[in-house]
Amino acid sequence: MTEFKVGDKVETPGHGQGVLTYGPYRGRYNNTAFLVKIAGGQEVVYRAGRLTAIPVPPAFAIGDKVTVGGQPGKLAGGPYVSIVSSERFWVVEREDGKHNTSFEYRMTKVADEAIKVGDRVRVVEDDPGYRTGTYAGKTGVVAYLTGYETMPYHVRFDDGQGTGAVSSWNCAKVEKIDSADTYTHNGVTYELGAVYIDKDGDAWRFADVSGTVRGGGRYGTPDADSTSLDEVVRTWGPLRKD
Repeated sequence: MTEFKVGDKVETPGHGQGVLTYGPYRGRYNNTAFLVKIAGGQEVVYRAGRLTAIPVPPAFAIGDKVTVGGQPGKLAGGPYVSIVSSERFWVVEREDGKHNTSFEYRMTKVADEAIKVGDRVRVVEDDPGYRTGTYAGKTGVVAYLTGYETMPYHVRFDDGQGTGAVSSWNCAKVEKIDSADTYTHNGVTYELGAVYIDKDGDAWRFADVSGTVRGGGRYGTPDADSTSLDEVVRTWGPLRKD
């Protein structure tokens, strides 16, 4: 059984997502129980066995700006697990365009610049009280600043990044991404360096190659002979972000 602790974000069977505020303790029928704060601030009792853990978003993502040993760079691939130590490592693109690798514990994420309306962003944390984890990792544009301390950014998501009829949401924390790291084709914005899955289930990772966005496999690096994103979409689309 999953081990829970106060502060964990969980999915409940009857009240959506919530946060554990008290527990574990022995329930009425000699079971392990927790208090869960749900949308609206109410606290509800649930047996531990009825809760599902919501994964914590990873500390790093493709496109993040980092420093390694004081040298700046940008994450271009990963995470991977070393066969020697089982530590996670990433491919880092240096400012001169060359690449090296670094273990995660040696990297420091560069602090975000001030976020303003119109900035392209990736959601780090969405709505801690209602849709926790639903939009973490999604990309879009800051439509307006809400003025709310807990969720200051209203993000309009890129096509295919929302859920159902929801195309925008108030978010607690976002990080700025470079507009040069995206490419818009037929009204759909694609994040360069991210992995996309085509209609056949094959994975693609895209990059700008001498002014043309081209795609390689999940672990490949596109070159001048690689298929263009336009052709990938036309032949194997639609694409969904992995």
